[in-house]
Amino acid sequence: MRILFVISEAFFSENLGVMTLSAICKRDGHSTKLLVLSKHDILKTLEQYDPDMIGYSAMTPDIPAFKRADAIVRNWITRRNKPVPRIMGGAHPTFFPEVCDEMQLDAIVVGEGDNAMVRLLKAHEENEGFDGIPNVFPAGGSMEGVDLELIDDLDEIPFLDRDVFYDAVPHFRNFRLRSVKIGRGCPYRCTYCHNHVFNALFRKSGKIVRRRSVDSVMNELKHVVTNCGPVGQIRFGDDTFIYKIDDWVREFLRRYKEEINLPFYCLLRSNVITDEMVELLADAGCCSVSLSVESGREDVRNNILKRGISDEKARQSFATLRKYGIKTQTNSMLGLPGGTIEDDLLSFRFEKSLKPSVGQFSIWTPFPRTKLTDIANDGGCIPDDYNFENFLWSRSPLNSYSDKDKDIQLNLVHLGPLFCDLPEAFNPILEKILRAKPNKVFHVLGTSYTLFKYYISIFFSSIPKNPFTMARFLFGSLKYMVWSKE
Repeated sequence: MRILFVISEAFFSENLGVMTLSAICKRDGHSTKLLVLSKHDILKTLEQYDPDMIGYSAMTPDIPAFKRADAIVRNWITRRNKPVPRIMGGAHPTFFPEVCDEMQLDAIVVGEGDNAMVRLLKAHEENEGFDGIPNVFPAGGSMEGVDLELIDDLDEIPFLDRDVFYDAVPHFRNFRLRSVKIGRGCPYRCTYCHNHVFNALFRKSGKIVRRRSVDSVMNELKHVVTNCGPVGQIRFGDDTFIYKIDDWVREFLRRYKEEINLPFYCLLRSNVITDEMVELLADAGCCSVSLSVESGREDVRNNILKRGISDEKARQSFATLRKYGIKTQTNSMLGLPGGTIEDDLLSFRFEKSLKPSVGQFSIWTPFPRTKLTDIANDGGCIPDDYNFENFLWSRSPLNSYSDKDKDIQLNLVHLGPLFCDLPEAFNPILEKILRAKPNKVFHVLGTSYTLFKYYISIFFSSIPKNPFTMARFLFGSLKYMVWSKE
């Protein structure tokens, strides 16, 4: 069968979920293709590829684009006069199963779709319905009757199918960054993140945090270096790369240095960082990490956001990473429920004090069914008519902030990264500029500077050697981060 996967945007790194499912489909003898809504003509692709099944991979902000595209898909299916199931997976349907009825889909996949993909294809080939398939919520069904499962042995999953992604966006082959995951699951309970919702949903389905064997990860890395070049840097896409130093980590880092020996980037948390951990990471080739702060107020960070990271521990972690020459990227959320504009300015000052290689700021976006959104709702901060199909770059939707506060927050998102790198003497200048009306100059200037810092500090080993290719990446990034978000 021919399976058409659809995503909203291809930005910066590969889509690991679709690449996993495509590898599973190809392993079982099927054909796959990826369509990117922002780049491809959906009707032309449907006519040329003539898929037997369509898989949407969606996050909540993508839904408006998918609804528009799905209207074209349904018209095409009607004219084709042959059933072509439309199935949605990803974060949005996992937490908002009602999308199945809203978009009149044939089914949604909740949580991990590896086994579900195999069973969906088999059911469609045999002209059977989708009832009774674990993690699959069919049209007209009820979540009450859906069995939920987690993949226990991650080594059983085939290596990512990178061809499906690079065939769709060929210029990404020249961006020398390749993403790999060593495991799945997150044990933390951050109130703004859906992971705590996922953990509660799948708590009876098996072990939440799982890791592949060292052999499995090393074999994939070798495959990537040999067959998916050019490769200048590895990006480990796990929510938290490692939690502590154990035998698995020691063996992996030793073998990575001996057998791969490429710079790598990963995500960490300040609360797990020790001198021993950072020394081992640096020795193995870790060149840059991301570790978020989220709030400059320790009480908010720990009591409201449930981060479990003291100011002192945050300072320690950044200092330790600098000591071993590892570049750092961090982020703080502005516009938190119950907060003030003074809190946002404090977050800027605290983040700046950590001296990150790249400092960033975002405006908190309420996603339903997270604890932080419940807190905001209970406090009357979210308007009744709020559209949850919102973007991270947009103004705060909370009615607890004035229009002037929201202007300041938006300016701080754009200009904060630049002023993080300037001496303290520039802080009063920033506070005056922040009171100006948000404008395109601030947006383009801030975004350009942030991208520049990312490329020279965090992903410097992945920069394409061809200057024209690099220019295309920069323009595409600006287009995505500035013009597509308005």
